[in-house]
Amino acid sequence: MFLYILPTILLTALSSLVFLFIANYTSPRDASGNLILINTIYFFVSAFVSLAGFFTLLLYSVSSLRRKSSEKAKVEKIHTPKIDFRRSLRHGVLASSTIVGIGLLNALQFANPLNIILLISAFLLIEIYFFGH
Repeated sequence: MFLYILPTILLTALSSLVFLFIANYTSPRDASGNLILINTIYFFVSAFVSLAGFFTLLLYSVSSLRRKSSEKAKVEKIHTPKIDFRRSLRHGVLASSTIVGIGLLNALQFANPLNIILLISAFLLIEIYFFGH
């Protein structure tokens, strides 16, 4: 499991540092007020990766604490951490893509309540689909 968690920690830390650098030292608009596309792309990609890694690590630690209190008998003990990590990775990616999607809608000035509700409901439907498998 160390081979999965260490790269996730390193990638999350690196993307968080890139996100903080972009948020503090760059501007999304130039002097004339036009949107600089590459700064915006770096901002949202680094936000997505850092949020996905943070949510993945948080959900995996919660699931491992919960697993210690109640052991599962259906799956072998070796495969349980991998299954929990993949599940928490899926939840983390879906949650961060929802948050970054709302931010992207806001940056492109498409954020109205209907679009936000449609985005959230689409990700809920994706999660319901994966819950059935």
